Amino acid sequence: MKVLTVHVAYRQHGGEDKVFLQENELLRNEGIDVQPLLLSNMSIQDDGLGAKLAIGIGTTWSLKGYQQTREVIAGFRPDLVHFHNTFPQLSPSAYYACRNAGVPVVQTLHNYRLLCAAATFLRDGRVCEDCVPMRFYNSVKYRCYRNSSLASLAIAGMQYVHHTVGTYRHTVDRYIALTQFAKKKFVEGGLPESRITVKSNTLQETPEPGKGGFEVLFVGRLSPEKGIDVLLRAWREHGLQYPLRIVGDGPLRNTVEQAVRDNAYIRYTGALAPDKCLQVIAKSAVMVLPSLWYEGFPMTVLESYAVGTPVVASKIGSLSELVREGETGWTFPAGDSFSLAESLTAALENPQRLKTMRGRCREEFMSRYAPERNVSELLYIYQDVIESRRN
Repeated sequence: MKVLTVHVAYRQHGGEDKVFLQENELLRNEGIDVQPLLLSNMSIQDDGLGAKLAIGIGTTWSLKGYQQTREVIAGFRPDLVHFHNTFPQLSPSAYYACRNAGVPVVQTLHNYRLLCAAATFLRDGRVCEDCVPMRFYNSVKYRCYRNSSLASLAIAGMQYVHHTVGTYRHTVDRYIALTQFAKKKFVEGGLPESRITVKSNTLQETPEPGKGGFEVLFVGRLSPEKGIDVLLRAWREHGLQYPLRIVGDGPLRNTVEQAVRDNAYIRYTGALAPDKCLQVIAKSAVMVLPSLWYEGFPMTVLESYAVGTPVVASKIGSLSELVREGETGWTFPAGDSFSLAESLTAALENPQRLKTMRGRCREEFMSRYAPERNVSELLYIYQDVIESRRN
Protein backbone atom coordinates (compact mmCIF):
# COMPACT_ATOMS: atom_id res chain seq x y z
CA MET A 1 0.00 0.00 0.00
CA LYS A 2 1.21 3.49 -0.89
CA VAL A 3 0.08 6.32 1.39
CA LEU A 4 0.69 10.03 0.94
CA THR A 5 0.61 11.75 4.34
CA VAL A 6 0.07 15.52 4.40
CA HIS A 7 0.65 18.05 7.15
CA VAL A 8 1.23 21.78 7.58
CA ALA A 9 3.40 22.13 10.69
CA TYR A 10 2.72 24.87 13.20
CA ARG A 11 5.03 27.77 14.04
CA GLN A 12 5.34 26.39 17.55
CA HIS A 13 5.89 22.65 17.43
CA GLY A 14 3.12 20.74 19.18
CA GLY A 15 1.30 17.46 19.58
CA GLU A 16 -0.15 17.37 16.05
CA ASP A 17 3.31 17.66 14.51
CA LYS A 18 4.56 14.88 16.78
CA VAL A 19 1.67 12.57 15.90
CA PHE A 20 2.24 13.12 12.18
CA LEU A 21 5.90 12.05 12.41
CA GLN A 22 5.19 9.11 14.71
CA GLU A 23 2.40 7.71 12.57
CA ASN A 24 4.62 7.87 9.50
CA GLU A 25 7.25 5.75 11.28
CA LEU A 26 4.68 3.26 12.57
CA LEU A 27 3.34 2.81 9.04
CA ARG A 28 6.82 2.32 7.61
CA ASN A 29 7.49 -0.32 10.25
CA GLU A 30 4.45 -2.18 8.91
CA GLY A 31 5.86 -2.15 5.39
CA ILE A 32 3.69 0.70 4.08
CA ASP A 33 5.25 2.89 1.39
CA VAL A 34 4.83 6.33 2.98
CA GLN A 35 5.62 9.63 1.32
CA PRO A 36 5.12 12.74 3.48
CA LEU A 37 4.15 16.13 2.11
CA LEU A 38 5.23 18.39 4.95
CA LEU A 39 4.95 22.17 4.87
CA SER A 40 5.61 24.68 7.63
CA ASN A 41 3.74 27.80 8.66
CA MET A 42 7.10 29.31 9.60
CA SER A 43 7.45 30.28 5.93
CA ILE A 44 4.34 32.47 5.94
CA GLN A 45 5.01 36.19 5.50
CA ASP A 46 2.01 38.04 6.93
CA ASP A 47 3.39 41.58 7.20
CA GLY A 48 1.23 44.23 5.58
CA LEU A 49 -2.42 44.40 4.52
CA GLY A 50 -1.76 42.91 1.08
CA ALA A 51 -0.09 39.85 2.50
CA LYS A 52 -2.90 39.38 5.01
CA LEU A 53 -5.54 39.59 2.27
CA ALA A 54 -3.64 37.04 0.16
CA ILE A 55 -3.44 34.66 3.11
CA GLY A 56 -7.14 35.17 3.79
CA ILE A 57 -8.11 34.27 0.23
CA GLY A 58 -5.69 31.35 0.18
CA THR A 59 -7.17 29.99 3.40
CA THR A 60 -10.43 29.30 1.54
CA TRP A 61 -8.89 28.19 -1.76
CA SER A 62 -5.17 27.91 -2.37
CA LEU A 63 -4.37 27.41 -6.03
CA LYS A 64 -0.77 26.67 -5.07
CA GLY A 65 -1.93 24.11 -2.52
CA TYR A 66 -4.14 22.44 -5.12
CA GLN A 67 -1.35 22.28 -7.69
CA GLN A 68 1.24 21.08 -5.20
CA THR A 69 -0.99 18.27 -3.98
CA ARG A 70 -1.88 17.29 -7.54
CA GLU A 71 1.77 17.15 -8.59
CA VAL A 72 2.79 14.96 -5.64
CA ILE A 73 -0.11 12.59 -6.34
CA ALA A 74 0.86 12.36 -10.02
CA GLY A 75 4.45 11.49 -9.12
CA PHE A 76 3.83 9.12 -6.21
CA ARG A 77 0.48 7.61 -7.32
CA PRO A 78 -0.74 6.75 -3.79
CA ASP A 79 -3.59 4.41 -2.93
CA LEU A 80 -4.78 6.90 -0.32
CA VAL A 81 -4.00 10.38 1.01
CA HIS A 82 -4.07 10.97 4.78
CA PHE A 83 -4.30 14.63 5.82
CA HIS A 84 -3.43 15.87 9.29
CA ASN A 85 -3.54 19.66 8.80
CA THR A 86 -4.22 21.75 5.68
CA PHE A 87 -4.42 25.15 7.41
CA PRO A 88 -3.67 27.61 6.00
CA GLN A 89 -1.20 26.92 3.20
CA LEU A 90 -2.87 24.00 1.45
CA SER A 91 -6.50 24.85 2.24
CA PRO A 92 -9.40 22.47 1.45
CA SER A 93 -8.47 22.82 -2.21
CA ALA A 94 -6.09 19.91 -1.57
CA TYR A 95 -9.10 17.63 -1.05
CA TYR A 96 -10.32 18.51 -4.55
CA ALA A 97 -6.91 17.68 -6.01
CA CYS A 98 -7.33 14.20 -4.53
CA ARG A 99 -10.90 13.85 -5.74
CA ASN A 100 -9.99 14.88 -9.28
CA ALA A 101 -7.16 12.32 -9.22
CA GLY A 102 -9.52 9.61 -7.99
CA VAL A 103 -7.62 9.06 -4.74
CA PRO A 104 -9.54 8.49 -1.48
CA VAL A 105 -9.01 10.90 1.43
CA VAL A 106 -8.66 10.39 5.19
CA GLN A 107 -8.53 13.43 7.51
CA THR A 108 -7.53 13.28 11.17
CA LEU A 109 -9.42 15.86 13.23
CA HIS A 110 -6.70 16.96 15.63
CA ASN A 111 -8.52 20.17 16.64
CA TYR A 112 -11.84 21.94 16.05
CA ARG A 113 -10.75 24.27 13.23
CA LEU A 114 -13.61 23.18 10.94
CA LEU A 115 -16.08 24.51 13.51
CA CYS A 116 -14.20 27.14 15.52
CA ALA A 117 -11.90 29.90 14.24
CA ALA A 118 -9.69 29.54 17.30
CA ALA A 119 -9.79 25.74 16.93
CA THR A 120 -10.20 25.46 20.71
CA PHE A 121 -13.85 26.21 21.57
CA LEU A 122 -12.42 28.70 24.06
CA ARG A 123 -13.09 32.43 24.37
CA ASP A 124 -12.18 34.74 27.24
CA GLY A 125 -11.11 31.80 29.36
CA ARG A 126 -14.42 29.93 28.99
CA VAL A 127 -15.76 27.24 26.70
CA CYS A 128 -17.57 28.82 23.74
CA GLU A 129 -19.62 27.06 21.07
CA ASP A 130 -21.31 30.17 19.64
CA CYS A 131 -20.30 29.29 16.08
CA VAL A 132 -21.93 25.83 16.10
CA PRO A 133 -23.71 25.13 13.88
CA MET A 134 -22.97 27.47 10.96
CA ARG A 135 -22.86 30.71 12.97
CA PHE A 136 -19.32 31.55 11.94
CA TYR A 137 -19.99 35.30 11.93
CA ASN A 138 -19.61 35.21 15.72
CA SER A 139 -15.89 34.59 15.37
CA VAL A 140 -15.56 37.86 13.46
CA LYS A 141 -17.63 39.67 16.08
CA TYR A 142 -15.39 38.44 18.89
CA ARG A 143 -12.09 38.55 16.89
CA CYS A 144 -11.43 34.93 17.78
CA TYR A 145 -8.40 34.33 15.54
CA ARG A 146 -5.31 36.29 16.56
CA ASN A 147 -7.57 38.96 18.06
CA SER A 148 -8.14 40.25 14.52
CA SER A 149 -11.46 40.85 12.76
CA LEU A 150 -9.79 40.52 9.35
CA ALA A 151 -8.01 37.26 10.22
CA SER A 152 -11.16 35.88 11.83
CA LEU A 153 -13.14 36.81 8.72
CA ALA A 154 -10.73 34.73 6.62
CA ILE A 155 -11.35 31.66 8.80
CA ALA A 156 -15.10 32.25 8.95
CA GLY A 157 -15.16 32.57 5.17
CA MET A 158 -13.35 29.26 4.76
CA GLN A 159 -15.71 27.54 7.16
CA TYR A 160 -18.88 28.97 5.62
CA VAL A 161 -17.90 28.33 2.00
CA HIS A 162 -16.80 24.75 2.44
CA HIS A 163 -19.64 23.74 4.74
CA THR A 164 -22.11 25.34 2.32
CA VAL A 165 -20.79 23.76 -0.89
CA GLY A 166 -20.38 20.38 0.81
CA THR A 167 -16.58 20.08 0.74
CA TYR A 168 -16.45 18.42 4.15
CA ARG A 169 -19.30 16.05 3.28
CA HIS A 170 -18.28 15.02 -0.21
CA THR A 171 -14.49 15.23 -0.66
CA VAL A 172 -13.34 13.41 2.49
CA ASP A 173 -14.00 9.67 2.59
CA ARG A 174 -13.26 9.19 6.29
CA TYR A 175 -12.58 11.39 9.28
CA ILE A 176 -10.63 10.19 12.29
CA ALA A 177 -11.79 11.72 15.59
CA LEU A 178 -9.53 11.17 18.57
CA THR A 179 -12.33 10.58 21.10
CA GLN A 180 -16.06 9.90 21.23
CA PHE A 181 -16.51 13.39 22.67
CA ALA A 182 -14.82 14.97 19.66
CA LYS A 183 -16.91 12.86 17.27
CA LYS A 184 -20.09 14.10 18.93
CA LYS A 185 -19.00 17.72 18.53
CA PHE A 186 -18.18 17.31 14.84
CA VAL A 187 -21.52 15.63 14.18
CA GLU A 188 -23.23 18.57 15.90
CA GLY A 189 -21.21 20.80 13.58
CA GLY A 190 -22.48 19.11 10.43
CA LEU A 191 -20.03 16.34 9.54
CA PRO A 192 -21.65 13.02 8.55
CA GLU A 193 -21.59 10.64 11.50
CA SER A 194 -21.17 7.61 9.24
CA ARG A 195 -17.84 8.94 7.99
CA ILE A 196 -16.25 9.53 11.40
CA THR A 197 -14.22 6.75 13.03
CA VAL A 198 -12.75 7.14 16.51
CA LYS A 199 -9.06 6.26 16.82
CA SER A 200 -6.81 7.59 19.53
CA ASN A 201 -3.25 8.84 19.29
CA THR A 202 -0.42 6.56 20.34
CA LEU A 203 3.31 6.56 20.99
CA GLN A 204 5.92 5.40 18.54
CA GLU A 205 7.31 2.91 21.07
CA THR A 206 6.14 1.46 24.36
CA PRO A 207 8.44 2.68 27.16
CA GLU A 208 9.35 0.73 30.27
CA PRO A 209 7.04 1.32 33.23
CA GLY A 210 8.25 3.85 35.78
CA LYS A 211 8.51 3.56 39.53
CA GLY A 212 6.80 6.82 40.44
CA GLY A 213 7.94 9.40 42.96
CA PHE A 214 6.70 12.26 45.09
CA GLU A 215 6.33 15.20 42.68
CA VAL A 216 3.14 16.50 41.12
CA LEU A 217 3.98 17.18 37.47
CA PHE A 218 2.60 19.54 34.84
CA VAL A 219 3.90 19.23 31.27
CA GLY A 220 2.62 21.46 28.50
CA ARG A 221 2.32 24.90 26.99
CA LEU A 222 2.21 27.65 29.58
CA SER A 223 -0.93 29.33 28.28
CA PRO A 224 -4.32 30.30 29.75
CA GLU A 225 -6.33 27.46 28.20
CA LYS A 226 -4.05 24.93 29.90
CA GLY A 227 -5.23 26.14 33.30
CA ILE A 228 -1.87 27.35 34.60
CA ASP A 229 -3.53 29.94 36.82
CA VAL A 230 -5.80 27.25 38.31
CA LEU A 231 -2.78 25.08 39.04
CA LEU A 232 -0.83 27.88 40.73
CA ARG A 233 -3.85 28.95 42.79
CA ALA A 234 -4.09 25.43 44.22
CA TRP A 235 -0.68 26.00 45.84
CA ARG A 236 -1.04 29.71 46.57
CA GLU A 237 -4.55 29.78 48.03
CA HIS A 238 -5.13 26.29 49.42
CA GLY A 239 -1.88 25.61 51.23
CA LEU A 240 -0.66 22.58 49.28
CA GLN A 241 2.75 21.46 50.48
CA TYR A 242 3.52 18.83 47.85
CA PRO A 243 6.42 19.39 45.44
CA LEU A 244 5.15 20.67 42.08
CA ARG A 245 7.31 20.55 38.97
CA ILE A 246 6.29 22.53 35.88
CA VAL A 247 7.76 21.64 32.47
CA GLY A 248 7.13 23.67 29.33
CA ASP A 249 7.17 27.17 27.90
CA GLY A 250 4.71 29.74 26.69
CA PRO A 251 3.20 33.18 27.27
CA LEU A 252 2.63 32.62 31.02
CA ARG A 253 6.25 31.77 31.72
CA ASN A 254 6.75 34.94 33.75
CA THR A 255 3.75 34.05 35.89
CA VAL A 256 5.23 30.62 36.58
CA GLU A 257 8.65 32.05 37.40
CA GLN A 258 7.07 34.48 39.87
CA ALA A 259 5.21 31.58 41.51
CA VAL A 260 8.53 29.76 41.93
CA ARG A 261 9.97 32.81 43.71
CA ASP A 262 6.93 33.01 45.99
CA ASN A 263 6.55 29.32 46.86
CA ALA A 264 9.38 26.93 47.79
CA TYR A 265 7.28 23.91 46.81
CA ILE A 266 7.10 24.91 43.12
CA ARG A 267 9.91 24.19 40.67
CA TYR A 268 10.14 25.25 37.02
CA THR A 269 12.52 23.47 34.64
CA GLY A 270 11.51 24.95 31.28
CA ALA A 271 10.97 22.82 28.20
CA LEU A 272 12.60 19.39 28.00
CA ALA A 273 13.50 17.06 25.14
CA PRO A 274 10.88 14.31 24.63
CA ASP A 275 13.03 11.52 26.08
CA LYS A 276 13.93 13.58 29.15
CA CYS A 277 10.31 14.55 29.60
CA LEU A 278 9.21 10.91 29.59
CA GLN A 279 11.80 10.14 32.25
CA VAL A 280 10.41 12.90 34.45
CA ILE A 281 6.85 11.60 33.97
CA ALA A 282 7.95 8.10 34.97
CA LYS A 283 9.46 9.46 38.21
CA SER A 284 6.40 11.54 39.19
CA ALA A 285 3.55 10.72 41.57
CA VAL A 286 0.82 12.13 39.31
CA MET A 287 0.44 14.16 36.13
CA VAL A 288 -1.93 17.11 36.43
CA LEU A 289 -3.95 18.58 33.51
CA PRO A 290 -6.00 21.55 34.77
CA SER A 291 -7.25 22.44 31.28
CA LEU A 292 -10.04 24.94 30.68
CA TRP A 293 -10.73 23.92 27.07
CA TYR A 294 -11.73 20.86 25.07
CA GLU A 295 -8.38 19.12 24.73
CA GLY A 296 -7.99 16.92 21.66
CA PHE A 297 -6.02 13.93 22.89
CA PRO A 298 -3.12 15.15 25.04
CA MET A 299 0.07 13.22 24.45
CA THR A 300 0.85 13.72 28.14
CA VAL A 301 -2.05 11.41 29.02
CA LEU A 302 -0.66 8.69 26.75
CA GLU A 303 2.85 9.12 28.09
CA SER A 304 1.61 9.05 31.68
CA TYR A 305 -0.39 5.86 31.20
CA ALA A 306 2.49 4.24 29.29
CA VAL A 307 4.84 4.61 32.26
CA GLY A 308 2.13 4.02 34.86
CA THR A 309 1.62 7.55 36.17
CA PRO A 310 -1.98 8.41 37.20
CA VAL A 311 -3.58 11.59 35.89
CA VAL A 312 -5.45 14.33 37.77
CA ALA A 313 -7.44 16.25 35.16
CA SER A 314 -10.23 18.75 34.65
CA LYS A 315 -13.59 17.11 34.11
CA ILE A 316 -14.15 18.68 30.73
CA GLY A 317 -14.47 17.46 27.16
CA SER A 318 -12.32 14.51 26.15
CA LEU A 319 -10.49 14.46 29.48
CA SER A 320 -13.69 13.19 31.13
CA GLU A 321 -13.53 10.26 28.73
CA LEU A 322 -9.81 9.56 28.97
CA VAL A 323 -9.42 9.64 32.76
CA ARG A 324 -11.46 7.01 34.59
CA GLU A 325 -12.26 8.26 38.06
CA GLY A 326 -10.62 6.16 40.75
CA GLU A 327 -9.13 3.79 38.15
CA THR A 328 -6.55 5.73 36.13
CA GLY A 329 -6.79 9.02 37.99
CA TRP A 330 -9.03 11.72 39.41
CA THR A 331 -11.12 14.48 37.86
CA PHE A 332 -12.31 17.84 39.17
CA PRO A 333 -14.52 20.67 37.82
CA ALA A 334 -12.57 22.78 35.33
CA GLY A 335 -11.33 26.04 36.84
CA ASP A 336 -11.95 24.96 40.44
CA SER A 337 -8.61 25.24 42.23
CA PHE A 338 -10.09 24.08 45.56
CA SER A 339 -11.39 20.84 43.99
CA LEU A 340 -8.02 20.38 42.30
CA ALA A 341 -6.32 20.68 45.70
CA GLU A 342 -8.77 18.12 47.15
CA SER A 343 -8.12 15.67 44.29
CA LEU A 344 -4.35 15.98 44.66
CA THR A 345 -4.62 15.43 48.40
CA ALA A 346 -6.76 12.33 47.85
CA ALA A 347 -4.16 11.02 45.42
CA LEU A 348 -1.03 11.71 47.43
CA GLU A 349 -2.24 10.81 50.91
CA ASN A 350 -2.87 7.18 49.95
CA PRO A 351 0.40 5.69 48.64
CA GLN A 352 -0.93 2.14 48.42
CA ARG A 353 -3.89 3.17 46.29
CA LEU A 354 -1.57 5.22 44.13
CA LYS A 355 0.65 2.18 43.62
CA THR A 356 -2.33 0.05 42.58
CA MET A 357 -3.46 2.76 40.21
CA ARG A 358 -0.05 2.83 38.54
CA GLY A 359 -0.60 -0.76 37.45
CA ARG A 360 -4.04 0.08 36.11
CA CYS A 361 -2.67 3.00 34.10
CA ARG A 362 -0.10 0.75 32.47
CA GLU A 363 -2.80 -1.83 31.69
CA GLU A 364 -4.94 0.93 30.18
CA PHE A 365 -2.16 1.90 27.81
CA MET A 366 -1.33 -1.65 26.77
CA SER A 367 -4.96 -2.66 26.17
CA ARG A 368 -6.22 0.49 24.43
CA TYR A 369 -3.36 2.69 23.20
CA ALA A 370 -0.31 0.50 22.48
CA PRO A 371 1.41 1.26 19.14
CA GLU A 372 0.77 -2.20 17.67
CA ARG A 373 -2.96 -1.96 18.33
CA ASN A 374 -3.15 1.61 17.09
CA VAL A 375 -1.42 1.07 13.77
CA SER A 376 -3.61 -1.98 13.15
CA GLU A 377 -6.67 0.22 13.63
CA LEU A 378 -5.25 2.79 11.22
CA LEU A 379 -4.52 0.19 8.55
CA TYR A 380 -8.04 -1.18 8.92
CA ILE A 381 -9.42 2.30 8.30
CA TYR A 382 -7.24 2.68 5.22
CA GLN A 383 -8.29 -0.68 3.79
CA ASP A 384 -11.96 -0.02 4.50
CA VAL A 385 -11.81 3.34 2.75
CA ILE A 386 -10.01 1.92 -0.30
CA GLU A 387 -12.42 -0.99 -0.62
CA SER A 388 -15.45 1.25 -0.17
CA ARG A 389 -14.23 3.49 -2.99
CA ARG A 390 -13.75 0.46 -5.26
CA ASN A 391 -17.30 -0.73 -4.58
